[in-house]
Amino acid sequence: CFRDDNVGNPQDSNGDGNATAPAAGNWYVIRYTDNSDDAFNVLNYAVFKYGGYGANASIFTTTNASPTLNNSVIDQAYGGIRCEGNSAGFFNNVTLQNTWYPIGMSLTSNPTFTNITYSANSDNGIWIIDYTLSSNATLTKRNVAGFTNIPYLISTLTISEGATLTLEPGIIIKVTSGGAAIFVSGGLNATGTSSQKIYFTSSYDDAVG
Repeated sequence: CFRDDNVGNPQDSNGDGNATAPAAGNWYVIRYTDNSDDAFNVLNYAVFKYGGYGANASIFTTTNASPTLNNSVIDQAYGGIRCEGNSAGFFNNVTLQNTWYPIGMSLTSNPTFTNITYSANSDNGIWIIDYTLSSNATLTKRNVAGFTNIPYLISTLTISEGATLTLEPGIIIKVTSGGAAIFVSGGLNATGTSSQKIYFTSSYDDAVG
């Protein structure tokens, strides 16, 4: 962001002194598409700040792509990492801080997260970004950012006819608002066990997760 006077030489890139200050959403996104070459998309020791323009935008977004992000920081953005479609990226030693939601993912994606740090984010779960599931998908438990079996956050989801969502035993689903819902026209397979119950609860429920 050219309003960021804390880095670069000259630091005041837009030449306005202290008249403007950087903020989340000053620029949009780095997006990897299905045409990108995963072998050449490796980022190491990078800092991403003040991006993610728009409430659903994440500063680092993959759409049917699987880049690698190591040893990096995402700071002051509406969203941090967003994995769309069948993305299966690798994220190692990444700090996500001062975001609205640090990680969002499609039900059909399968990213790998290791050594992730959350700090001062609005939410501490993983957002499910789909509003409609049109193919089969399985949601598995994940340990992310020091949280064992981190909750999945859902706004509204429709499982279409012919599609089945399978939840692994022990999964925790937290629904995020009073008008949110899960509509099932296909299948919802949520088979827990006596020791690993599957929870559907409110995002305000601090007793589970």
